[in-house]
Amino acid sequence: MRRLIGSKATAACFWGSLLFLPILSLLGSVFGFETDTEATSANSTSGAAEVDLKIEEQIAHLIVSLGSEKYATRHQAQLELEQIGVPALDQLQQAQLNSDPQISTAAKFIIRSRYIRWTGNDDPLSVRRLLDQYGSGDSAYRSERIDRLSRLPNRQGLPALLRIVRYETSIELSKRAALTLMTVIQPRNKTLQMAESVENQKSQWLAVIDAIANAEGTSCGWMRTLARNRLDSFPMDSKWWQEAIDHEFLLVANKHGGSSREIVSELTRRVAESLVTQGQRDAAVGIAMNLLRITYSNRERPMIAEDLYHWALDRELPEIVINHSTRFLEEVEKIANKAKDNQQAAQSAAQWIASDRSIAWFSIKLRYLRAEAYRQLNNFSEADRESLAAFSRLGDTELVGIADRNYHGDFLRDRMEYDWAEREMQEAWNLAQQQRLGMLRIGSELAEMLADGEDYAAAEKVLRALVERFEIDPDFVRETDEVTPIPIFLPDGRTVLYSQRVRATWLYYRAKAKLLNSQNESAWDDLQQALVCDPENVDVTIIMMGLTKNVEREVIETQKGNQVATRKQAEKAFATTVVAFRETLPRLEKNLATSSNNDGATHKKEYSNALNTYAWLLSSTDHDLSTALEYSELACRLTPNNPAFLDTLARCHFKNGNVVEAIAIQEQAVAASPELRELRRNLDNFKSALK
Repeated sequence: MRRLIGSKATAACFWGSLLFLPILSLLGSVFGFETDTEATSANSTSGAAEVDLKIEEQIAHLIVSLGSEKYATRHQAQLELEQIGVPALDQLQQAQLNSDPQISTAAKFIIRSRYIRWTGNDDPLSVRRLLDQYGSGDSAYRSERIDRLSRLPNRQGLPALLRIVRYETSIELSKRAALTLMTVIQPRNKTLQMAESVENQKSQWLAVIDAIANAEGTSCGWMRTLARNRLDSFPMDSKWWQEAIDHEFLLVANKHGGSSREIVSELTRRVAESLVTQGQRDAAVGIAMNLLRITYSNRERPMIAEDLYHWALDRELPEIVINHSTRFLEEVEKIANKAKDNQQAAQSAAQWIASDRSIAWFSIKLRYLRAEAYRQLNNFSEADRESLAAFSRLGDTELVGIADRNYHGDFLRDRMEYDWAEREMQEAWNLAQQQRLGMLRIGSELAEMLADGEDYAAAEKVLRALVERFEIDPDFVRETDEVTPIPIFLPDGRTVLYSQRVRATWLYYRAKAKLLNSQNESAWDDLQQALVCDPENVDVTIIMMGLTKNVEREVIETQKGNQVATRKQAEKAFATTVVAFRETLPRLEKNLATSSNNDGATHKKEYSNALNTYAWLLSSTDHDLSTALEYSELACRLTPNNPAFLDTLARCHFKNGNVVEAIAIQEQAVAASPELRELRRNLDNFKSALK
């Protein structure tokens, strides 16, 4: 995106060109001016004004022609105005009040015409494609186009969204475009907000004011008020916004159109978020309380409530969760009590509360979310009480099962409530062991979660139970080995049996736990065994290299002085792995290049995984860092937005001395999987290097 200068004149020139230059190529032959975008943008302000004046005069002439006695003249004027498109709408709106009823009627028809042009040749191709049929689409189609405009890269859709805000005849769609525009200019992602320069933000808000300076309509008023607030750096007037929200509620209640529950909800959230960013937390809570006024059907309420709670907790507005969930629980209890005395009420309650156990399951989530809200309020006693109520399932034994515990464990890990997540997963693991069901999946997930929290002793204990069962249950081994792991670098397509990978991971965790207690000799033995079980586990090789890295003598010694391992052993393991990668990567690259549509995804996954693993090995052992960076970048291009791959790329940049770049990429990795604690630890390490 072109960098803007923070002045009103510059912003006006830039956005004006995007709004009105699309029609220049259509009228160039009439007026004889240049239509090249770059040349026109470089013109003086007076030259641009002269061009705009000529266009306005042409539009005015065509509007007068709408009242001609000749049908051919009227029809031709209508076609030309539709072709000019959006820039003609201001004068057409005024023409609706013309004393000539023929002009007034024609103006109203053109404004609502399905053939009116919303784009021009100077719009980006992506915008032209999206809006090519915008005028002929129904409300759902137009709404979908608005959403897709907001997702275009480099904010290419902003000028088009401003057009829709100003000129869309559907008031509801105009409001949707305004709310979308708020999100695009001020992204909800805090990292993206911080990356945006203050100067650039001001330029974009200036452009909003210039584009809708004299425009009427509710949505234009929202954008104008918000833009002026951003530019003047004054605290937002929460009373003004409360009146705006009340107006939307009134429209919804009277069913006059022009608004909806979704618009009220989105407007309320956007205003509350803006107040939070300005430090007006109490005002934000007050505005957010409007969300509790929106009514939904019983079927909708659990899904809507959960979305509301996540939104409120992520913005540290826990009062919303406590208030709303208390009302929800009271209503559930009230309906349940009525059901005891009334058969018809019992049937209604059964449909709402007991159908597919959805409400009961939601009540468990609700309790955990209430507990998180109390934690944010530093009311830890209430947080413990709510979390225990959720964990006990409120005495409902029908809800307690392996799948249930596993589901809520994953939910809590995603919420980054790790102590509660581990408690749920530990209970799922206990049930899996008792019932001998799902042990491999539950055990692997729990061990991974514990290791991510650096509790390697607990992770080792979980996987030890799987390994012990391998020893006594051949059927369990066969079932485990039916899982096919992704090959990394073994030649000839050979793969490590999954049971061996589990065993190697167990030994790896056990070695990590021993190293924390300075049990180097025993840990080295475990690492050697792990490498035999799974030669593709490069983390084992990385630890072995790390143990010998700073040792001056050829041996590592324990506290008793015993020789544990030679540097040559570690270097031999590393060299063997490097040779295997150098032989395997060309083969995987060739497989991808010659793959068909049917197996292309598989080959891409194998190749990118091998590239990432090799880059991780090299960067973690400080070998051939330039190659590590090259391969990691290629892996990320093949598989974008993979948090593990981004983590490797950040490590490669860090080891190559690009600390700022490493931090930026690691922040992307954290944003992709914020629940992974290792990613956040790595980010903290990178940031500490700048201090």
